[in-house]
Formats: sequence, structure tokens, C-alpha cells
Amino acid sequence: ANAIRCWSLAAEDKADHEGKYRLGICYYEGKGVEQDMFSAISWLNNASRSGSFKAAKMLGGYYENWLIVLLNERCR
Repeated sequence: ANAIRCWSLAAEDKADHEGKYRLGICYYEGKGVEQDMFSAISWLNNASRSGSFKAAKMLGGYYENWLIVLLNERCR
């Protein structure tokens, strides 16, 4: 819970893309908070827009997997 508090404070700083990324990961993995994919994607997107390559890469993989699932369902 202390880590979440620290990353939440860091994420409030608009320039701190690492704090935003780490908070997104906490929500994604459900570490210290209840797992929440909407919050995870929101924080990762915010981190990506602030300059985090790691967040952009993770979002790219997430969206790629999501697109594959949609295409597979459509082709059935």
C-alpha cells in the first residue's frame, strides 16, 4: 500500500512518466490495489503521452492482443 501511495503522488506530477507507468502496472497486475484494467490502460496511456517508451510498448502489445481477439471472433 505504501508503494501505491508513493506512485500515486509521483503520478500527480505531469512530467513524471515513470510514476504514471508504475501506477498503471500496479492496476494492471492488481498489486496493492484491486486489479482494474480501465485504470491500468488510462495510466499507461497517460505515461505514454508523457514520454514513457515502456508504457507505449506495453499498450502496443495490449492493443495488438485485443485486435487479434476481435479478428478471431469476427472470422468465426
